[in-house]
Amino acid sequence: MMTNKTTKILLGLAPLLLAGCATNSQLTTGDSIRELAGTSWELLTPHTISGNTPKLEKGQYTITFGDNGQLFAKLDCNRGSAQWSQNVTSGGAGSLTISPVAMTKVMCPTGSLDTLLAKQLQDVRSYSISDGLLSLSLQPYGDTIIWRPIRK
Repeated sequence: MMTNKTTKILLGLAPLLLAGCATNSQLTTGDSIRELAGTSWELLTPHTISGNTPKLEKGQYTITFGDNGQLFAKLDCNRGSAQWSQNVTSGGAGSLTISPVAMTKVMCPTGSLDTLLAKQLQDVRSYSISDGLLSLSLQPYGDTIIWRPIRK
């Protein structure tokens, strides 16, 4: 039989133990997820200069926020990496900084967004997570790129 003291210790440790169980699937549960580290996203709605939304193939454009501040990107037929850091301000939002993306130079098909997205990622200044979607806000004009979580 557990003593009162043992019960209090176990109850106190429960939130810490459960925090280590977070997965990408939790990103769709609402606006409570704030940390981007360890998450992967697929482009849902790009911001293009023409205003036209091209048809995207599954997995064509993805980003992964590494636990060590490294960002990995699949940009159509190219791959890229950058450094990132965030400052959580409230709820599922905060400021986000991404360094210029170092990208391979494979010639992608006409209409590819690889170069545009690489440039836009370094223009990101803030993010929010709402209804399981990641919105990256660009400066200086306040345009937004929408990403959905990648299910593992």
